[in-house]
Amino acid sequence: MKMLFILFITFILFTFSTCNKDDITAPETGTKKLTVTHWGVDWSEGKVGSEGNEVAYEKSDGETVSWCAYGNSSGSAQGVWFRPYVDKLKKLSVTDLNSVSLADTTNWLTDVCSSPLQNGDVWLAKCRDGYVVFKVTKQPDPNANFWPVEVEYKYFKK
Repeated sequence: MKMLFILFITFILFTFSTCNKDDITAPETGTKKLTVTHWGVDWSEGKVGSEGNEVAYEKSDGETVSWCAYGNSSGSAQGVWFRPYVDKLKKLSVTDLNSVSLADTTNWLTDVCSSPLQNGDVWLAKCRDGYVVFKVTKQPDPNANFWPVEVEYKYFKK
């Protein structure tokens, strides 16, 4: 009985010592595709907004913009950027989305103005309810209405 008690206490201590509010899981499913626009995206539900049907702000994880929202833009930077509403974003050095098995949630960027979204780029962003890793699959056009960006993504739930 004493041994069972010791095992139980060890299990409880291990469980609580490994828990962290930012712990994340493997992606809920494999990769998915969608087109992100200025009307918002909810990565966990795989929903994107459209004109007159925006993703509700409290559910939206971000949007595309044609100006740099994070960093020191000289005003001459041209492109399309993803603006996460939780203010956490970074470009990853991988090119194969399938090689990403766990999102690294450290070392967030504070200036992405020199890195607009480009075909093949892989980005990590914090969401309201988890994290997303997305790969740009079609070069966005900064002159297009509402800046659509085709992406493949993996969502990681907290």
